[in-house]
Amino acid sequence: SSGINAECPLRPGGAPGVAGVAGPPGPTGMKGMQGLKGIQGPRGETAKGPPGVPGARGPPGKSVQGIQLNPYIVAFHSQTRTVPTCPKGMTKLWDGYSFMFIDVGDNYVEGQDLSEPGSCWKDLFKTPLMKCTAEVCESFREEFAYWLPIVPNDNTDTSKFYDDFRDFEDADKGAKVKDHISRCSVCMSPYRLIALHSFKKSQPKASEVDNFVQKGWTKLYEGYSFLYQTGANNGFGSRLSRHGSCLTKFSPVGIVQSRQEEFRFISPNPKSYWIMDFDRLSFHQENSRKKSVDVDTPGQRQEFINNYLGKCYVFIKSDDSDFEFNDQEYMDYKEAQDMMMSH
Repeated sequence: SSGINAECPLRPGGAPGVAGVAGPPGPTGMKGMQGLKGIQGPRGETAKGPPGVPGARGPPGKSVQGIQLNPYIVAFHSQTRTVPTCPKGMTKLWDGYSFMFIDVGDNYVEGQDLSEPGSCWKDLFKTPLMKCTAEVCESFREEFAYWLPIVPNDNTDTSKFYDDFRDFEDADKGAKVKDHISRCSVCMSPYRLIALHSFKKSQPKASEVDNFVQKGWTKLYEGYSFLYQTGANNGFGSRLSRHGSCLTKFSPVGIVQSRQEEFRFISPNPKSYWIMDFDRLSFHQENSRKKSVDVDTPGQRQEFINNYLGKCYVFIKSDDSDFEFNDQEYMDYKEAQDMMMSH
């Protein structure tokens, strides 16, 4: 047998069948790798825009703490037993006792303007200096030192308020002397102070005050116009443009005189000079038999203050102002004040 099934003979291949239906989508393949960075493109064209509108004004800067450029070192005197506090914005440097001047005779006096730090000594000295030659230094009887006293109490006569102390070495008397010397403070101020005097019994005119305010000054305090003080032989005073010429209290006893162991409050030699209301003083002299005004009792002192004594203001530069006296204006003001006194 040839091995061929006679019942299923071989036939030639038939034609291709019809295409089948598409199968469902296959699963997503893995993410390919990131391509390479492209090359830098060409630089674009630029043009300058127009200026912007001005911005709003910023707030004031904060002051630098602990640093003051060109500060003013000034002194304040309480005319009481209490140490005065430095005005707001000032820094206290030291406190002490109010010193005025030394009179060594022979028409020579060395003083300290009450505006200056040299008028505030850290302690009270009965004999503050000695005279020296090439061979020896010694104290001498011709020397007088003068200090600013406290003012009398409101209910006490001037003549009864002060005592003479002739033994400063005695601890009790030494303490009493110190209790009658004005206390003071030295302060560092970032701004200049200036005094304005009315030369009247009334306060300075509102127009004058407005002129100061418009130039950036603020009133610091008010007081009475003090000019000059004499001792046994000579005297010393304050410039009217300085705040030391405007004292906050009045006393007819302007100094305490010390000489060796002796402290004297009431003496015929020392005299204090205050600015008066010239019109009122002339009227008094023309219509009164007395050419003087009594100031011993509290009532007499108050009447003198109200009706005769010149008034003053002290101004300080405002810390938020852009304006102040320039140097020429300041000099003109000082000359004007001095000229008023010369007449």
